[in-house]
Amino acid sequence: MSALLLATLLSWSSAQPLAVERTEAGSFAARDLQGRRVRLDDLRGRVVVLAFWATWCTPCLAELRHLDELQRRRGAQGLSVIAVAGDGPETASRVSSLARQQRWQMSVIHDVERRVFARFNPTGETPWLVVIDKHGRIAWTHGGYAPGDEHALAATVATALDEP
Repeated sequence: MSALLLATLLSWSSAQPLAVERTEAGSFAARDLQGRRVRLDDLRGRVVVLAFWATWCTPCLAELRHLDELQRRRGAQGLSVIAVAGDGPETASRVSSLARQQRWQMSVIHDVERRVFARFNPTGETPWLVVIDKHGRIAWTHGGYAPGDEHALAATVATALDEP
């Protein structure tokens, strides 16, 4: 009976445990919307959340609000959220205006050539999250967004920040 209860409770949770066996994330270099160079290698020692999104993606916009809040709360503790926009030429101008309007503290990269997408999100799903641990390894991925998913992400980030 207790095993059935545990299985039921786990199925309700959208949180997934951090991967036990983790693969190296590799690296990338890009410019954020302010023109600053962002290199994944420079963020070793920090937990990094790569958030793949587009301006036309309604669930992405809902998730980004929570991601920026998480950056504000946990940035000083070693979290770096990087929002990676995949907008094409027809909506490209919306990326910087949205980031400016929302006053996001997280880094925003417009991945026009989709190089970061190709490396970390080859199917192009939006929204798509990749959590990279302090050692540069992929610890967790998550596709889609539904209200409440931000709690699972916050718990995942907290666990990753607590790891040595």
